[in-house]
Amino acid sequence: MSPEEIVTTFTNMLFEEKILLVTEKVEELLPISFALHSLIYPFEMCIFIPILVDDGEEPESNSINLVSSPTNYFIGISKKEKKFACDILKEDEFPAPLLINLASSKKRIGKDLKTCLRVL
Repeated sequence: MSPEEIVTTFTNMLFEEKILLVTEKVEELLPISFALHSLIYPFEMCIFIPILVDDGEEPESNSINLVSSPTNYFIGISKKEKKFACDILKEDEFPAPLLINLASSKKRIGKDLKTCLRVL
């Protein structure tokens, strides 16, 4: 991540806004999530889920539906779950989360859902 991306992430974490982190591999989520979360120490995020995986349940009861939560959160998902999460976010009436896409070399961070979904 560039310094500008880290500052944007840090600012959004301090304001407790929705943040969705996408990485290529699941094993990258835990260290990256905790590294970003440690930036706001001693403060805490309301909902902090470093790794959220598709549990294979029916769409209504799938854990990935947490991305449509009306509360603020920091959630990490792998690139494999991105399509399902993006479909949920498109139908969501709540403000879009800050999308941090570490699985792409193009535009990697932003709140413009349509632009970010293209690179997700």
